[in-house]
Amino acid sequence: MYVSISSTTIPSQFLCLNFLQESALVALRDITLRYPVSPVYLTALHPIFLRACVATRNFELARPVLENFITEVDPRAFPVTYLDNLIYHYSGGVAFSVLRQWEEAQDFFEVVVGAPVSGNPSAIQLEAAKKLALVHLLRHGQLVNLPKYVHPMLNKLVRNSPYGALAKAYPSGAYITVMEKEEKVFKNDNNWGLVNLVVEKAPRWKLKTLNKTYQTLSLSEIAKEIGTTNDASLRGLVETMVRLFLMPLLRTAWLTSGVGKGGGNPCDTIGRQHSDIYRQDYHFPPTGDRRIPARGAEAVRYPCGDR
Repeated sequence: MYVSISSTTIPSQFLCLNFLQESALVALRDITLRYPVSPVYLTALHPIFLRACVATRNFELARPVLENFITEVDPRAFPVTYLDNLIYHYSGGVAFSVLRQWEEAQDFFEVVVGAPVSGNPSAIQLEAAKKLALVHLLRHGQLVNLPKYVHPMLNKLVRNSPYGALAKAYPSGAYITVMEKEEKVFKNDNNWGLVNLVVEKAPRWKLKTLNKTYQTLSLSEIAKEIGTTNDASLRGLVETMVRLFLMPLLRTAWLTSGVGKGGGNPCDTIGRQHSDIYRQDYHFPPTGDRRIPARGAEAVRYPCGDR
């Protein structure tokens, strides 16, 4: 028996993704990388490979393909469809979310929600918009306005959904109540893991909203504001916030103002006892790691119209 995925016909037994071996995925990845004349072109192999990686949870194997940001979608050069583009970028956004690369996940989901449509948005665009809302909360602590070219119905549907209610209460409102009330919805959407991460990060975002006043507050007062009673956990959270938000600002000011002439870097004095932890917490990509450009759907060109 044969079935058709996108514009490619493959044996149906190949779709039993639970039985795919890693070696088969490696071979499929190599073909996906070598088939197009340029890695910026989308082909029919891209969505097949990404769906296989997501279904078998081999997210690291997908990284070499995902590192090449797609900017060309041309059915005349490669037999791809409009849906191929959505499936590939949606699966890529899921993969980056599991890898906790929130910037890249946001880029990929934005490509899906920003893809041109004639009529109402598709179901996969709505699912991407839900996950994008959670990625916004993880990365920014609040919902971010979608680009103007995104279908207005998507924005309305998300803001009037449990995801909008969670974002409205986040990070200092009754977001736990929303989470518990809408647990069934989040689980049915396969977003329960992301929702738990959002809730886990809430104290950090709430503490950041106190950045204008927390210097004059005691630890007990800060604990009351963010709703925690664990002194050790609170102290570690405050120290982490100082390292992640305050010290980079001081370092930048020192480099640009010339304060360091003969005086030393103020960060070396303020955070000397935590310098090793700071270096571990602040992530620098390894040498040779190509970062995906922070570009959204506007970078993808559709030479043949919407579909």
